[in-house]
Amino acid sequence: MRFTGYFGWEGATVRTSLLIAWGLALSLTGCSGDDTPPLGTVKGVVKLDGAPLADATVTFVPQTGRASAGVTKSDGSYELEYLAGKKGAITGTHTVRISTYRGGDPDAKVPETPEKVPRKYNAQSKVTKDVAAGPNEINFDLDSKEEKAAPAKG
Repeated sequence: MRFTGYFGWEGATVRTSLLIAWGLALSLTGCSGDDTPPLGTVKGVVKLDGAPLADATVTFVPQTGRASAGVTKSDGSYELEYLAGKKGAITGTHTVRISTYRGGDPDAKVPETPEKVPRKYNAQSKVTKDVAAGPNEINFDLDSKEEKAAPAKG
């Protein structure tokens, strides 16, 4: 008994057609499969009130595309990673968020880590930085004092 496909094609013809379509798709998209946008490497140091800030997550959020992040070391230094094994951030303007908060896990007896960084640098951040192609050194000297509201005029 011979298999006849939906369009009346025999099995070998269907397989051949699928292989040709797959080959054509590969030739149109390239064989590397690397669709990474242009990146610039980003590293720097984060300080809070003049002292290195350890264990803070530094996140660069571009206007479009995937965010990049890194965690500061004990000396406050960080390096951004776009994907596992790919260092950097998309070139262009980014909103930057810096946070020390970590949610705890009661089951694993891991306590919650409180936020040391004011909201103006994380949840309410208006800090922007530009990333250019090539190496970028972007340092942050944060102030733990919240900005005071402007006095009311009247």
